[in-house]
Amino acid sequence: MNTLLGVLGIALAWVFYGATLAGLGALFLRLIYRARLLSFCCCFWIGLALLVTALQIVNLFCGINLFVVRSICFLGLLSFWLFRVRLDVTFWTRLKLWHKFLAVLAILWIADRSLAVPSVYDSGLYHFNSLRWAAEYPLPPGLGNLHGRLAFNQSYFLFVSFVNLLPKRGDGHGFANSLLLVFTFITILEKGSESTSDRAKRAVFLLLGPLLFFFALLFNQTFEPGISSPSPDVAMLCLQLTMFSLALAACDPNSSEVKGRQNIEITGILLLSGLAVTFKLSLIVFSVGVASFAIAVYVSSAERKDALRCILSSLVTLLILSITWVARSVIASGYLIYPLAVTACPASWKVPPDDVREEANWIFSWAREPGVHWSKVLGDWSWFWPWFTRVTGRPDVITALYLLGFAALLLVVLIVMSPNETAKRLRKCGHFSALGGVCIAALCFWFLSAPDPRFLGAVFPLLSLCLLGMVLKVTESNLGFSLLVTIATVIFGFGYYLALDANGLGLIELKKRQIGSRIPVCELVPKVTDSGLRVWVPVASDQTWDAPLPATPYFRRDLRLRGNDLPSGFCRGARSKD
Repeated sequence: MNTLLGVLGIALAWVFYGATLAGLGALFLRLIYRARLLSFCCCFWIGLALLVTALQIVNLFCGINLFVVRSICFLGLLSFWLFRVRLDVTFWTRLKLWHKFLAVLAILWIADRSLAVPSVYDSGLYHFNSLRWAAEYPLPPGLGNLHGRLAFNQSYFLFVSFVNLLPKRGDGHGFANSLLLVFTFITILEKGSESTSDRAKRAVFLLLGPLLFFFALLFNQTFEPGISSPSPDVAMLCLQLTMFSLALAACDPNSSEVKGRQNIEITGILLLSGLAVTFKLSLIVFSVGVASFAIAVYVSSAERKDALRCILSSLVTLLILSITWVARSVIASGYLIYPLAVTACPASWKVPPDDVREEANWIFSWAREPGVHWSKVLGDWSWFWPWFTRVTGRPDVITALYLLGFAALLLVVLIVMSPNETAKRLRKCGHFSALGGVCIAALCFWFLSAPDPRFLGAVFPLLSLCLLGMVLKVTESNLGFSLLVTIATVIFGFGYYLALDANGLGLIELKKRQIGSRIPVCELVPKVTDSGLRVWVPVASDQTWDAPLPATPYFRRDLRLRGNDLPSGFCRGARSKD
């Protein structure tokens, strides 16, 4: 019964914040496209981008407090009510019964997983610390001097801080990621159910839903259990699949009905591409690639007036989002992009360059060989084979390799058997080949920077689906098409077997009546710096969890306040004598 009540609480939180964000997105879209039916999922994602943009600005002046949350929720819910008849939710009626049944099962499982105890290592290291700073104070200058990871400037934590106050303070970490997962499911269902004459695209959409749930299963053992933790890794996966789905949907042939949808989809892609970079910097190549693809498709097919209105309104919002994100980075660390030492600014609170280079080296080396000092990893390629063995033994990589190999083999066979005809049909696969090129570029960037699988998200499986889409596109016979889809489904079934074998279902049973599990605690001791600043430091580990502020696992004696209180910020070294 306690578990059932917890699941119900999670579902109610989804409805509340889903309606709030969809209302914000609907308000924005109605200002641009006055007479259009609005995509429900696009309204949600555009609302999320607008929310984070607003929170980035608000947090420069105050913490994300109850007044801020109530005000934004009131505006969002009011807009949702006013524009409710414009929101297109008819996609549910277009779904087949077995689609609905499987979707409901998946959503219930996600709600149950949201009740788990937060146990992601980085959540104890700095995620919850970031949430507390965002909620209690305006962004302090030089926050990275207290704890380098607090300067990563991930706007995702502003979103979690926003949902962390209502309906009950402190529970938002449990349903923030699951909210994004559910609306990613809704996006795939909505866009996959739209009428299209492209059967290859329908088949790829049919596999995107299972792909999302496949990754959700992996967030237990293969990945750390991030669904119930404030981890940006889950959010990164959701944004990737959403951008891919919207980009695929925006490639439909021109029609008056489709043209109205396409405007909104392109707006959603552009805003999400900027949002994704502020969530996780490792998404920059994928985001820029998908956004460039979307603009190219739209400009080539839209009327000039519509194209200018759609793109300019999106770019203005993107500009505000980007400028505030960079400004926050400078305030938190003294660098335009932290931890890139070459982007240093002449700020008195700047994190020492040696510390920034050390931070970057640890990120690059830990992704290659965890636990080994970066000086022994980055100097040569001895890390490669252990890394390769570790990565290729994962269920997600194995499944993607099988699917990629299957599609590649079939494509080679088709080219050998009928080169001219296959080449002619491949020229009609522009959207699949372009999105596949984006995935390849993202893979290259990932490998050359920080090749940890959690920084890659769904890029590799999406590349496999792009190649599969190309093969389906050039397959002429109905029998051959059905056979290919069946084999791809079997490969996914094998992937599910590997995922369940390695992770299990991970079902949660609550012992008490609550929305989610409590945050772990750690033993802390106060330490005093040379300037007299008292800092909370963990005793037995480097995790502070939801400790009082200021807290850090890295005590530095030369740390001091820039002024008389915490909002004045932090700097290092002795105070200069005037």
